Amino acid sequence: MNLTLVFSNEYIKLEVDQELRFLQTTWLRQPTSSQFREQLQQVVDYALANNINKALFNVRQRAYLEMADQNWLTREIVPLFAQKKSALCLCNQSNYFCGIRCFPDSIGGRNKPTG
Repeated sequence: MNLTLVFSNEYIKLEVDQELRFLQTTWLRQPTSSQFREQLQQVVDYALANNINKALFNVRQRAYLEMADQNWLTREIVPLFAQKKSALCLCNQSNYFCGIRCFPDSIGGRNKPTG
């Protein structure tokens, strides 16, 4: 894998491998709700503009996600990837991946966890 730094700030570091259409986002500290939404929107905009279909989110430095932000994520962001063949993965503990979400599922076009 050949990751190239796209951007980095005090909250996130975004790296990509364009050939693999892979994006890696590392949260560097706990954001406020508005900072979370602003930073994630930048990542999503980049992913959509560059036809990224695989993403790893390292959230080990982000201790929690407010319920309102979880709802925003489900309502505003997830639908953007629902019609694309995409895989998203979260890493929330040392060497542990808590889930993979693929869009769309091959059976009936429904979204469901794959691991």
